[in-house]
Amino acid sequence: MMDATTQLQQLREKAEALIDKRKLTPEDVSEEALSKVWHELKVHQIELELQNEELRKAQQTLSISRDRFAMLFHQAPVGYLVLNPNGLILEVNETFCRMIGAESDTILSRGLNDFLIDEDKGTFLARYRAFYQNPAEKSMELGIHAAGDTIRYVRLSGARMQQPSGNSTEKRLQEGLLVTLIDITDLVLAQKTLNAHLDHVQAMLEILQHPMDNLKDFLERVLETGLSVTESRYGILMHVWDGTRFMVSTWSQEVSRDCQVRDAQASVDLHNLDIVRESLQTRQPVVYNDTNHFGKRPAHFPPGHLPLQRLLCYPIFQNETPLAMLLLADKPSAYLPGDILQLKLIVDVAIKTMDREVFLTLLKEREQNYRTLTENSQDCIMRFDEKGRHLFVNSAALRMTRLRLEDFLGKTHREMGFPPDLCDFWESTIQEVFTKKCMQEREFSWDGPDGQIVFDWRLFPEMDERGNILSVVSVARDITKWRQAQAERDRMQLEMLKKQKMESVGRLAGGIAHDFNNKLQAILGYTDMAIEDATGNAQVVADLQSIKDISMNLADLVRQLLGYASKQMVSPRILDLNETITGMMGMLRRLIGEHIRLDWKTTPDLWPVNIDPGQIDQILMHLCLNARDAIRSDGTIRIRVNNVTLGPADCFGHPDRAPGEYVKLCVSDTGVGIDPVILEHVFEPFFTNKDIDKGKGLGLAVIYGIVRQNGGFVEVESRMQEGTTFRIFLPRCPAPAKPTKLSDVRAIRKATILLVEDDPNILDIGKKILERMGYEALIAQGAEEALALAETVSIDLLITDVIMPDMNGKVLSEQLGRKFPEMRTVFMSGHTADIIAPHGILDQDTHFLQKPFTVHAFMEMVQKALGEKTR
Repeated sequence: MMDATTQLQQLREKAEALIDKRKLTPEDVSEEALSKVWHELKVHQIELELQNEELRKAQQTLSISRDRFAMLFHQAPVGYLVLNPNGLILEVNETFCRMIGAESDTILSRGLNDFLIDEDKGTFLARYRAFYQNPAEKSMELGIHAAGDTIRYVRLSGARMQQPSGNSTEKRLQEGLLVTLIDITDLVLAQKTLNAHLDHVQAMLEILQHPMDNLKDFLERVLETGLSVTESRYGILMHVWDGTRFMVSTWSQEVSRDCQVRDAQASVDLHNLDIVRESLQTRQPVVYNDTNHFGKRPAHFPPGHLPLQRLLCYPIFQNETPLAMLLLADKPSAYLPGDILQLKLIVDVAIKTMDREVFLTLLKEREQNYRTLTENSQDCIMRFDEKGRHLFVNSAALRMTRLRLEDFLGKTHREMGFPPDLCDFWESTIQEVFTKKCMQEREFSWDGPDGQIVFDWRLFPEMDERGNILSVVSVARDITKWRQAQAERDRMQLEMLKKQKMESVGRLAGGIAHDFNNKLQAILGYTDMAIEDATGNAQVVADLQSIKDISMNLADLVRQLLGYASKQMVSPRILDLNETITGMMGMLRRLIGEHIRLDWKTTPDLWPVNIDPGQIDQILMHLCLNARDAIRSDGTIRIRVNNVTLGPADCFGHPDRAPGEYVKLCVSDTGVGIDPVILEHVFEPFFTNKDIDKGKGLGLAVIYGIVRQNGGFVEVESRMQEGTTFRIFLPRCPAPAKPTKLSDVRAIRKATILLVEDDPNILDIGKKILERMGYEALIAQGAEEALALAETVSIDLLITDVIMPDMNGKVLSEQLGRKFPEMRTVFMSGHTADIIAPHGILDQDTHFLQKPFTVHAFMEMVQKALGEKTR
């Protein structure tokens, strides 16, 4: 149909041609002609109006058509794009905008490649030019980033199109490509699922075509196929090792690369691994898609384990027996029931391809591994039924009991003849495991062929999958040496406590010894002076002598206390053992207790010995304590002394003996006696057969050392269940001279003596004694006062206390010695040996008096120091 513009144009041309043909002028036109022209113009006007109406209706129809096309373009179920030759988007419909979740103004003028997934961008760029040139024969399937961070798959098809461009006077064609995008996501996913099923079928076909010959092949094939069909990143397959533990058998390459666990072959306890416990108990696969739970290392995972995001646990059973646990992790998306179904089909096919002989071989391998472990174990491993009968016994138990396997199997301990009390204990413990269904631990001792053995005994219930106890497995470990070491530690700890106790007693004794000895010193000094002054008055002298004897007894008591604490000073002097031992009786009776009789008798005309009285105290205390421990109930300890002369014939066959005159001290008891094997070692330090709370093995070694130090020797004789006798031989020494009267001691030369002491009573009595002897006596109550006196007078003899507040006696002697080179020094102290020893006072060439001392001893030491002798 000719459009209105063309018709109007033709009508105008016709009118102009008519006017030119007629060559009319206005004057030539008649009224009739004008009327006709006017009529024709009116007709023409009406025609134009009709044509304009038709044109308006045509334009309206065109607008409706355009709107309908726009609606169809934008609301079409497929995406439409208009692309230029470079792939830029010129037009886009709303369907595509909704598909990718963007507004049209953010899409236009951008390349379609910007919206494609990474793996498809290269494909699109490579193929677009050919697609643009021949869209009818080309199509592409691509993935685009869609709304909600998803991926949609589309099929692109196209049609070439031309669009008018330019102004109304100039027209040119602009080329473009109309692209249709059909959503094929469901089809692609279905194809992927189909491919997965095909892969699954192919994997099963491979399993069927290549049967596994051993467990290793089976596990590797199941793991490889499981990783493939589930698209998991990590995989581990653990096989059951001994019924209670998993052993990691094989793992994927990614695990080998990323896992930082040091010991990748470590076994895993089935009951302690949280992530597989549920799967093992229910015998069903368990899925963990909780990324929050596995964002960190789960409980019971070793350090260095992979941080898992998702996990699928699949248990593999053969009948009722667990074979393995398949662990797959970090699938890109959540694990679905379809994954479990595929694994089930794979595992079922794999298991069915392993024939009965293969499983028998597998079971034999496991049984062999179990036997290898049990037979090479040093622990006694047994299995019991509910009646306590032996179902299994390993080689270690047979070696320890010296019994045969047939002696155990099917029998209880009681039927085998073990001690009834142990049988009661063993049976009750086994029954407790069956009742409580949990592990029990006990400790017991058994007197075996090689002696007593202490066992740590652990019992474990062996249960089926329903929780019923089938049997009890026990492991008995020999902890005898460990217990002995523990006993030794306890003994050493007890010795340390005893040592601390002795040190406490020593500190107590040392604390009172100084002050007590100083007071006794003053009492003895005044008493000796009073006895000298009371000559002729027998009653007064007797009373004063009693005071002196009591004071000496107190001095002996302090010495014994210090001896018990090993704090006494070693100061040998001539002793009568009758007197010394008699003075010890009170303490000895308290030590041994009332149930033991102490039998002591003195010996007339006993020879004197030269020994420190504290050492005699030590000898008697150690021997009596040993005798007390050897007497189980009532008994007697007998102490005797007598004079003995040994000739060469008496010494023959006794290497420790030497001919001479001795005082023999015998201590015997009615105890259990000493075994001959032990008797050879009794004098060795730290050797003892007592309990850890009864002794430390040093007493007899100390006695041996004391006796040898004083020139004597020790012998011992013992008979089992009859008793023991110790014989101590001490050399005889000449009898001491009869004490000289104080008035008979006189100085034969003039000498100035300086007495330094912090106790005023000792200063007073000492000054009086020195002046009676005829010496010039100076006294000072401290080192500073002594030094001041030395500036005014020459000193021949210094008598000084060792421990003083401002300066000790050794330093004072050294300072005065530089001023008076000929000066002699006598040290005295009431302190204990451990306090005095650091000052160097106990050297052999030092003149020393241990407080309390008698006046005669004091006078003799003064004369000795000055080079004079008592007349």
